[in-house]
Amino acid sequence: MLRKIRHPFICYGFGREGQDALITFKKPSLTTFLADLAACKAIIANSGFSLISEALHLGKPYLAVPVKHQFEQMLNAYYLDQCGYGAYWQELSKEKIESFLFNVKFYRENVDHYPRQDNSRLFGELDRLIAAV
Repeated sequence: MLRKIRHPFICYGFGREGQDALITFKKPSLTTFLADLAACKAIIANSGFSLISEALHLGKPYLAVPVKHQFEQMLNAYYLDQCGYGAYWQELSKEKIESFLFNVKFYRENVDHYPRQDNSRLFGELDRLIAAV
């Protein structure tokens, strides 16, 4: 399906490496994955909480495809869509992916308003607890 879309993609998790038209396949690697995540235009993936959280923190629009029969994934995908941070569909098609890519600017403007937080409050509380002990 991605071969039919004139847009570059980086795909992880397919157990292979190399180039196929505009698709770059990579094997799992924390270093390259984080670099690609930080540099990408948007993300297309299932709707697990961890990757969605990372994507929103980095300001990346998200096209979610929930794992079937997984309530949490459905809820996460619904939340993304309702907040305007991206879209979700149960099944993908060339047209749906192209529609998402066409609207990435709209989603990015919404993601720009996502309330980001760092770990400073957590670390402050830990420091307070450690000092008390």
